[in-house]
Amino acid sequence: MSSRGPRASRLRIWARRILIAAVSLVVVGAATAGALVAVGGGNLRTAGGSVAVDATDRITFEGQEYERDPDVVGIVLIGYDQRPEDASAGRAGQADAIVVAALNLRSGAVRFLQVPRDSMVAVNRYMGDTFLGQSTEQICLSFAYGDGREQSCERTLDAVSRVVNGVPLTYYIALNMAGIGPIADAVGGVELEPLVTIPDTDIVAGERRVLNGFDAEWYLRWRDLTQLDSAVMRQERQIQFLKALVSKLAGSARSFDVPTLSKVWSAAEPHVITNIGPAELSAVGAALAGGGFSADNLSVEVLSGSLQGEGRYAALYLDVDAVRRMTLDMFYRAL
Repeated sequence: MSSRGPRASRLRIWARRILIAAVSLVVVGAATAGALVAVGGGNLRTAGGSVAVDATDRITFEGQEYERDPDVVGIVLIGYDQRPEDASAGRAGQADAIVVAALNLRSGAVRFLQVPRDSMVAVNRYMGDTFLGQSTEQICLSFAYGDGREQSCERTLDAVSRVVNGVPLTYYIALNMAGIGPIADAVGGVELEPLVTIPDTDIVAGERRVLNGFDAEWYLRWRDLTQLDSAVMRQERQIQFLKALVSKLAGSARSFDVPTLSKVWSAAEPHVITNIGPAELSAVGAALAGGGFSADNLSVEVLSGSLQGEGRYAALYLDVDAVRRMTLDMFYRAL
């Protein structure tokens, strides 16, 4: 059993309770909520997490000394692609979207860092539970060396921790891309102006429209495999869709539209894997609310590097110094 927090199987029970409690607390008062937030914040700050390489609380880089900010915690958001035929054949799928959220529990500020799926990193290889060693591979494959559930998420966290210079990563929220369509339907569709025209659909670049069901999912899945940078171009659509979805959900939350929020949860729940418990979720929500988080100030920074073709595949070799600067900027503070 994993030691990284409550098992994902508990999610179904407490998520509905939190949804009801969120509205009830407005009437009853904030005392109970404050206690829950305090416990969750403590758990987030002290979690051991995945430390793939030796990390230190103090780092000197380019003549400047830095120390880890104890108020900043990392949560890894994973969009994984596991089709029914993969599951039936025992294949875990791949992590096609990886975003590290660095949340300051004190100020409520949050930074998002997208790690491209083609980033070449040291990945732990397994055959079942047998460790086979490490090799440099696309980071998306880290998910494939697990069970398609919690184990895959934890092995992806190991690889992501290496990218961010060993910063401990404990918590994750993973969504099967098959859940995008149902979620879009649950919010009444996601309106945006498509960045590209998607073949064999009615999605045309520049023609504003509402995406539902299959169109929403395919807008995020599709890429032109003849283009080396197709995954990078798809990232832009994923970020665009995320902002539009967050804006829609925020509107429902502000108006206490419990039926819509409940519908969204019911649509997402079969496709979500997470080890974040109710206390931790409450602390995250309180921090985001206190920091004024909204779709308008949601920005996602993307790691860069040298993109090369290796056979039929793209390989992104990250700019090590740029990654280090980004990591220090997000998780450390200058002394």
